[in-house]
Amino acid sequence: MYWYQFLILIFERPFPTTLKSKEQIPFWLLTIGAIIVLVFSRLVKDGMFTDGVLYAAIAHNLAIGKGTFWHPYFDNYLFTFFHQQPPLTFGLQALFYKTFGDSIYVERGYSFLTVCISALLITKIWKLINNDNEEWKSMSWLPVFFWIIMPACFFAYSNNLEENTMGVFILIAVLFIYKGLLKQRLGWVVLGSAFTVIASLCKGFPGLFPIVIPIFYFIVVKPKYNPINVIVFSGMAIIVPFIIYALLLANDTIYNSLTAYLNDRVINSIQQVSNVDTRFYLLIQLFFVQLMPPVIITAILLFAKGLKTVKAQFDDTTYKRNIKLFVLIGVSASFPLIVTKEQRVFYLVPSLPYYAIALSLIAVPALSIFIKKIDLKSNLYKLWVGLTSAFVVISLVVSCIGFGQAGRDKDKLHDVYAFGKMIPAGSDVNVSKDTWQDWSLHNYFVRSFNISLDMDSAKHEYYILDRSNNESQPAIFKTLVAKGEKYELYKR
Repeated sequence: MYWYQFLILIFERPFPTTLKSKEQIPFWLLTIGAIIVLVFSRLVKDGMFTDGVLYAAIAHNLAIGKGTFWHPYFDNYLFTFFHQQPPLTFGLQALFYKTFGDSIYVERGYSFLTVCISALLITKIWKLINNDNEEWKSMSWLPVFFWIIMPACFFAYSNNLEENTMGVFILIAVLFIYKGLLKQRLGWVVLGSAFTVIASLCKGFPGLFPIVIPIFYFIVVKPKYNPINVIVFSGMAIIVPFIIYALLLANDTIYNSLTAYLNDRVINSIQQVSNVDTRFYLLIQLFFVQLMPPVIITAILLFAKGLKTVKAQFDDTTYKRNIKLFVLIGVSASFPLIVTKEQRVFYLVPSLPYYAIALSLIAVPALSIFIKKIDLKSNLYKLWVGLTSAFVVISLVVSCIGFGQAGRDKDKLHDVYAFGKMIPAGSDVNVSKDTWQDWSLHNYFVRSFNISLDMDSAKHEYYILDRSNNESQPAIFKTLVAKGEKYELYKR
């Protein structure tokens, strides 16, 4: 077995006999290389987006006994009870800390695992859609490639965001529900619907959108179901989450935790929070930024082969219905986000696999024509395999060279690590009001040293001054302990 066959093994098993054509090998290598460059190479470096470090800190606290599953703890002042999100992501990541230790590469390994599982699930859905077309079925790398090159996607997976974990359970739910509808098996639909509850316990209501898939399926695909089955399948997909939540909320601890999330996060964000000028910000981002890379590739393929060449496929009713279905699934995951004006681009991440699948369905007729012409014995094919193999190897080498280097917040990380070794772990440290609003500073100190920052009074042993704020330390903190790249550490 060649080394690249082992890499592809995680997606196509067994290899090479079930890879319907060896023409797909370099395309899988290209896709794996893209994942390494866009996600892995960033994860091996220190420093992450603020939210990712926050989630890692909460999960790490849970692993070492600070807080409980339904009442997660962050620090002594900012969030003694973190109820901004449901707790399942923290609980799962805490298991990784308990298993693999305290290294910052635990959360990075966790995040990379979610991208690998998500890619695998996308291939499973693609094969289910194209089960009757062996040629297209073997091109399961295409939706994975389209998905990973969307900017919000590789940003989320390289920064340990909660959308990563929620997205895994959503993909499982979609796979099960779609399989149940395709094979007319109610059990798969019920199981898939149950997984939407698990997804929602990772990051709230956005995880529940797959429950509407049966309705879309019956409207768009128009299968030969009797009316009673239509009602039963659609109804059970919606009823199951209500039953599960009714059972969960009967427990007072769970009730208090989830109602705190509902009141303080969901309702508050709808009524009070706004970080965008227009409610349609995310939709603009979706259509004019996130979908642009795969849309451009699809347009080039269609233009290169000519629409007449692939028109026969577009005339196929089942083919068109599958495209519409997965566009609607993407819409159901992304359009409801405009209900609030608190919008961040990575909120779109759970919807992106379904847009990637829909665009892949549009592109695959033209792309398959190109792939059919590949001569496995030609020098051009050997060169193509060699180039994509080199791409994977070079990507891995470059990633390893960057291992442990600061990817972002270099000066801040330098000072946090330096000061954290001088301040007793678990201490409270005074900062000014302006410095206290530096959320990433909170996150890094809590994640690495369980140090809480307090601005209320000069009552602690240490004080951290941010030189960029042109501030001076309170008079009682006279001793300069350390001068860092960005901050200064004083002691009483």
